[in-house]
Amino acid sequence: MQALVPMFRGASHLEVTAALRHFKPAKLDMDTVLMVEGDDDPSLVVVLEGELEIRCGDVDIAAARKGDVVGEMALFSGERRMASVSTAQPSKLLTLDIDGYNALRAAGNTVVFTLELNVIGQLVHRLRHMWGLLVSLETAAVLLPRPPGPKKGFQRLASLWTDDPVAPPAAAVDLPDLLASHPAFAGASEASLVEIAAAFTCRGVLPKRIVVEAGVEDGTMAMLVEGKLAGFLPKGPVRAVALPTPEPGTLLDLPSMYDHKRSAATWKTAGEATLAFLERDAWRALIESPEEAGSTFRVAVIRALSARFRHATARVLELEKGRRDQLRGELADFLGVDAEEMADSQFSHYGIGGHRT
Repeated sequence: MQALVPMFRGASHLEVTAALRHFKPAKLDMDTVLMVEGDDDPSLVVVLEGELEIRCGDVDIAAARKGDVVGEMALFSGERRMASVSTAQPSKLLTLDIDGYNALRAAGNTVVFTLELNVIGQLVHRLRHMWGLLVSLETAAVLLPRPPGPKKGFQRLASLWTDDPVAPPAAAVDLPDLLASHPAFAGASEASLVEIAAAFTCRGVLPKRIVVEAGVEDGTMAMLVEGKLAGFLPKGPVRAVALPTPEPGTLLDLPSMYDHKRSAATWKTAGEATLAFLERDAWRALIESPEEAGSTFRVAVIRALSARFRHATARVLELEKGRRDQLRGELADFLGVDAEEMADSQFSHYGIGGHRT
């Protein structure tokens, strides 16, 4: 079992045995529905054998195979399902609901620690993939509006850890209170928030400063404390694919901090701002801590990644629908028929997960 499930590796035999009391095994035939888009169902599934198909509406967005976790965003965020999941092959699964997760977390079971880390890694991989799809579809879209690119004159911070003599002073903000007000840290204990806040260092930042730069791996993470930031994904002829404007308490550049790869996004100050910075050693100490503060921080990272993945997926699906409608219209014109009367079987396409649908 420990060889099959990555989250069980590193846990003792007793801990795995205790954890399995909260995981429910299932053996399902092909074409069995596990999750339905829009349902309130805070549980996740671990794939032991087989393959699962993940769909948003009628679009195939991903597949899950042995060792993958599905449904983690609903469990950790408490939000409704963003996708439907069914078995593409006969499959063996383990299901963990929110009550089981909370019980294991309260007991300090190592399986929770490895589960949270595995979910972060999986979400980082999926988010980078979805951002890549978003940029590709934005680049290919000719009928859809394109967001404006970054203006000239923005300057990169030479060093996040060197005080700029002309930079404004950091705003006087109670960092634990700020974290408590952000959805990513909802439900966290005061002690955990105080410990997490103590790991950050606040800095005042001038307008038109690039805090995170695409293509660079700085080894520091920024969190917006006060002010306004703008973010975008740069690529090719599309100068910038705009990202949602972050609110105070938002953690930036999480994928790069986790996988040590170059940043995919650029974040810049739109005016004077205060940001809190977390250096690599402090990040590692928090993300790898088996204590309550470590779990609180990992859950916050999962929620932040989930929010970005939901936004990116929604935009990708919007662009994919535009692409499909355009293909349908072109084929209808070629055949001399009404596009509205065409059956789906009259044309084929590939889902954004790379699978034929």
